[in-house]
Amino acid sequence: MRTSKQTRQTGKFNALGSDGRTYVVIELTEFLNTTTQESATTEWLEGLKAYRLGDGGAVNRHSDTEFTVVSTGVQLKRQQ
Repeated sequence: MRTSKQTRQTGKFNALGSDGRTYVVIELTEFLNTTTQESATTEWLEGLKAYRLGDGGAVNRHSDTEFTVVSTGVQLKRQQ
């Protein structure tokens, strides 16, 4: 069995910061690929998600709509 992984951008949205600024938040999802010798098909399984600012800064997710910028502590609320 061979295993590999990929990280793909799976979402992008604007969020309003507690400082009044608008931030771009990018959702990244890790995908795991497992291929066996018996199977000629490749299957990608969805793994963990991570969130980053458009400039690469780390973001913690608290809910579907609430996030925090790790470096500054600015609270973010997802915009529709």
